[in-house]
Amino acid sequence: MNKIKAIISILFADKWAVFTYEEAPEDPVWATFPVFRWHISEKCDYFFKLIKERLWSIENYDSALINERKIYKDEEI
Repeated sequence: MNKIKAIISILFADKWAVFTYEEAPEDPVWATFPVFRWHISEKCDYFFKLIKERLWSIENYDSALINERKIYKDEEI
C-alpha cells in the first residue's frame, strides 16, 4: 500500500527529482569521491526520457565492465 501511495504522490507532484551517481572526474584529488547530482524538473515531457537515458547508461557501463573483465580473463589463460 505504501508503494501505491508513493506512486500516486509522484504522479500528482508539482516537481520531480532524480538523484544520480556519476563517475568522479579525472582529478586525483577528487578521484576517491563519487559525484552525485539532483535533476529537478517541472513536470516536463522529457523527464521520463532523462530517467530512461540514465538507466541505459548505467546498464551499458556495467556491461562494458563485464566485457572488459572477460577480455582480461581470456588473455590470462
